Amino acid sequence: MLDKEELALRIEEIEGTLRRLREDLLSTDESVDVLGQGAWRRSMLTALYPHLSNSPGVLALLDEAADHPEEVVSYVAVRNRSGLTDQEQRNEHASLSRLTSRVLGRKIWPLSAWQDPADGIMRYRMSSVVAKWWTELRAA
Repeated sequence: MLDKEELALRIEEIEGTLRRLREDLLSTDESVDVLGQGAWRRSMLTALYPHLSNSPGVLALLDEAADHPEEVVSYVAVRNRSGLTDQEQRNEHASLSRLTSRVLGRKIWPLSAWQDPADGIMRYRMSSVVAKWWTELRAA
């Protein structure tokens, strides 16, 4: 049985889910399905962007993927772009999950991510629509 505090947290999670569903239903914002992540809208990137100023590894990930829309980008390319150590870059990726959870209410990335079984290296792919939104945000 859940205690009151646990129950309150569960209710908050459910309320957040319902709020996101309502926003999705009422949104006139263009939506793009990101494979393995779910639907993304420009407004989601806009909400997330101000929280990324101190996240050079996340910015490198999104910039690298946006520079190569619809193409596969490797973790090595992202790390080279950021100039961070392997551990720092991994920490940055974990922080993206925490940020999206806090800001958007769920762990969701604006690009697909998977580990290549052949070499174990992470790969990423951003749709051309999300890349356009990201590039416009960065230029503003």
